Amino acid sequence: MNAFINFLRGSVRLRVAGPFPERFLNLCGVHGVRFWHVRWQGEQELTLRVPRSQWKRAEALAPKALCQVEAEEYRGLPDFLLRFRRRYGFLIGLACVLLAVTIASRVVLVIDVTGNETVPTSEILQELENAGLTIGTFGPTVSARSIAHRVLLQDERLCYMAVDLSGIRAQVIVRETEQAPEIVDTTTPSDLIAAEDGVITRVEVWSGVAQVQAGDVVAKGDILVSGSIAYAYPETEEVYYTRETASVGSIWARTWHTLSASAPLTVWEKVYTGETVTRTRWNFGGFIIKFYGNSGISGAGYDRITETRQLTLPGGLALPVWRETDTCQRYTVQEAVRDSDALTEYLKALLLERLNARLGEGESVTATEFTLEATEQFLTVTLSAECEEEISATAAIASESDGEPETEINE
Repeated sequence: MNAFINFLRGSVRLRVAGPFPERFLNLCGVHGVRFWHVRWQGEQELTLRVPRSQWKRAEALAPKALCQVEAEEYRGLPDFLLRFRRRYGFLIGLACVLLAVTIASRVVLVIDVTGNETVPTSEILQELENAGLTIGTFGPTVSARSIAHRVLLQDERLCYMAVDLSGIRAQVIVRETEQAPEIVDTTTPSDLIAAEDGVITRVEVWSGVAQVQAGDVVAKGDILVSGSIAYAYPETEEVYYTRETASVGSIWARTWHTLSASAPLTVWEKVYTGETVTRTRWNFGGFIIKFYGNSGISGAGYDRITETRQLTLPGGLALPVWRETDTCQRYTVQEAVRDSDALTEYLKALLLERLNARLGEGESVTATEFTLEATEQFLTVTLSAECEEEISATAAIASESDGEPETEINE
């Protein structure tokens, strides 16, 4: 430890010559001058080491001991640095490196997001960037609490967020909002009516009186479950009391849907001419350096493809440096005839996608049939599908004071 301290402070080896070198050592001890490594070179000569900061004091004590002192060797960090005192480029570079290391240790290079299950990480990172935290952000300039509050105000899917800025890493912990279960209104009197034409396949009633059974054919708007419950005398079947309640149930039926889609048989296609221009730029945390002037393809008839690559260290650490390359390709347009078979398959897949989008959870398509109609310019595909779906919809029961009853359907 003493050797390391002496290296940081620096030391000087002195050669002391005179009739009484030991008197010089006594004076150094009296005046608090530290020394070590005393080596006798003869009866009237010795060498020793003193701290660099005290060797002038030792030199001033030499005449009192009738001795002469000569500095032979300088050692330690101060003398090492003094070698570069006239190398200004090296000193400036060293200062820049130290400054860069100091600043780089506080620049965010990694953002870890944990705790999310349904909300994509990419969307959370985008919201963090909008709030002021992204790769390349200087940590001391942002407030972790303020960023968390801004993101929570922007995204209702998150109920909790904590941001921990530690050096080059930002740890983001989130908790997602639990969706409240759908509340079924059981206070407003209502019926269940048919939202589609169909043939009933299954009836499940939890509140109200079923008006249909499996095998019945119903039209859109027919009452499936009545919310008016009548109480009658068994003997005369005379109704003496009617109670209205909210109908709750699930009515399944076979339904039929018809969908159509058309597309032109000729389209305008791009034909690339082969003229290509490539432009490259570097993005250093938002500071962009371009390696091109105003070169490019003029006009609107070109496609631009941008490729972005982030600089990554061997350990997998991503740096806030991106290489962005733009490739511009010139094209012309010409009319082309589309492949009818491929167009037919595309329209069929499109119709099935639309049909499935209309169906809810548990509902399915049981049978499909396609018909084609082609003209000189268009191809039309029609889908006739049989489905198994839940067709009940809630309709409020109008009271007598409301006059003419109006049915409000809430699917």
